Amino acid sequence: MTTPVLGGVTLPEPSEYRAKVGYRGSGRVMADGSVQYDLVSTTAKTEWTLSWPALTTAQRATVASAFDTVKNSSAAFTSLEGTSTNVTRLPEQDTIEFEAVMTRNGPRWRCTMVLREV
Repeated sequence: MTTPVLGGVTLPEPSEYRAKVGYRGSGRVMADGSVQYDLVSTTAKTEWTLSWPALTTAQRATVASAFDTVKNSSAAFTSLEGTSTNVTRLPEQDTIEFEAVMTRNGPRWRCTMVLREV
């Protein structure tokens, strides 16, 4: 496995990682019961979800810095599988939320980031 990199920023190793492959467009059920698809492209695109349950404060800053690289444009992303592609954030994910988890050693931070292949 490869350490994920977003916009030139090496991310901490995620504890949860999901790659969802699909097509962009829509499908409709016609009056006769058949299904018609209107796809933007017949090439499948990937959507990655990376989750961290207990980031240190320094790792939190790294994840925030990486997220900043996709604030209004695409950035290069290297996945855990070692594939490289350009990604954007999800249009509805305009922020990255960090939730504090208190430990004996101070706060740890939980967050999830979703990236969409261009």
